[in-house]
Amino acid sequence: MAFSIGGTALATGIADGAGKVTVTAPVPTDAALGVTELSAVGAGTRFTSTGSVEVLHSTATTLSMSPAIPEINEAVTLTAQVAGIDTEGTVEFFDGTTSLGTGTVADGVATLAVDGFKAGEHAITATFAKTATAQKSESNVVGLTLTKGKSGIAMLLATDSAVYGSAVKGSVAVANGDGGTVTVTYAGKSLDLPLGSGDVATFTIPAGLAAGSHDVSAVFNGTDKVDPSGVASAQLKITKKATAATVTSKSSVKKGKTLTVKTTVKGGTAGTFPTGSVKIYVRTGKGGYVLKKTVSLSAAAKGVVSTGVKVANKKTTVWVKAVYSGSANYSGSSTGTKAVKVK
Repeated sequence: MAFSIGGTALATGIADGAGKVTVTAPVPTDAALGVTELSAVGAGTRFTSTGSVEVLHSTATTLSMSPAIPEINEAVTLTAQVAGIDTEGTVEFFDGTTSLGTGTVADGVATLAVDGFKAGEHAITATFAKTATAQKSESNVVGLTLTKGKSGIAMLLATDSAVYGSAVKGSVAVANGDGGTVTVTYAGKSLDLPLGSGDVATFTIPAGLAAGSHDVSAVFNGTDKVDPSGVASAQLKITKKATAATVTSKSSVKKGKTLTVKTTVKGGTAGTFPTGSVKIYVRTGKGGYVLKKTVSLSAAAKGVVSTGVKVANKKTTVWVKAVYSGSANYSGSSTGTKAVKVK
C-alpha cells in the first residue's frame, strides 16, 4: 500500500496477517502547512482511502523564573522561551491549573510579571498556544514550595519525560539555605547533597530508571539557624526504549526440512538487553502468515535468539518474519520479511 500527503509520496507498506498496514515516514519539508489530505492506495486493488492531517511547525517551550527562589509574595518575572519556526503568538502561564496570565511572544520570548506567590506548593508551567502554522508546546514544570517563616525550596528537572536508559539532570535551590544539605528522593533511593554557591545543589538521576511514572522530591534538611523546608516535588515519566528487530536465515532449504531462523533485537541500553518473547511467522506461497513458534528471549542472549521451523514438503517459496513482544522497559518491534526458496 502506498501512502501520500498532499500529492507527495510518503512511504509504502505491506499488510500484516490482519490486513493492517503501518508505516512511519517524515513529513516532507515542503509540505503545505495546515490541513492536508492523506491518502492510501492499495498496490493490487487500487482501492483508495483518504483522510486528513494537520501539518504544523514543531515548537519547544522552556520556562524560567526570576528570582529563582522568591520569598512569599515577592514579585517575580516568568520567562518562556519558544524555539521553532513561526513562533509569533501567545504563551499562557499557569500555577497548577490556575491561569496566571498571558504574554505575547516576541523574538521567541514571552514574559509575565506576577505579584508573588502565597505560602504552599506551586507547579508553574507555560503553554505556547497553537497557531495556524505552529504546534502547541508545554514547558517544563518549575516546582516551588514556600513555607511561612521558613526556608523556601524549588526543584527543577531538565525534562519531565525521558527514554529508558537516559540520565536526567536536575537542580535544587534553597532560600536561606545557610550552607546546609538537601535530600533528593526518587524510586526509593535518596541522594544527600551539600548546597553549593548560591545555595544550589545539582544532581543526576542515573540511566536505568524503570519505565513508568516516578515521583521525585527534594527537601532542605535545615541547619542550626534555618528550619527544614517543605517538599518540592515533580513527576518524571520514563518511556520504553524503542527496539529494532531483524530476521535472517538461509536463502533456500530442502522441502520438509527445518529452517534455522535467527532474530536480532537491537536497542539495548544502560547495561541491559531486550527480554521477553519472539514469535516466528511463516507464509507459504499465497497463503497467510502462520505462527510457527514462540521462543523466549533472555537477558543472557543479548538480543539474539535462533530457532528452527519446519517448511512445507513441496517446492515453493516461504516468507519468514519475527515479532518481538517487548518488555517492561523495551517496546516491541517487528522484522521485515525474509524470502526462502523450498527446493
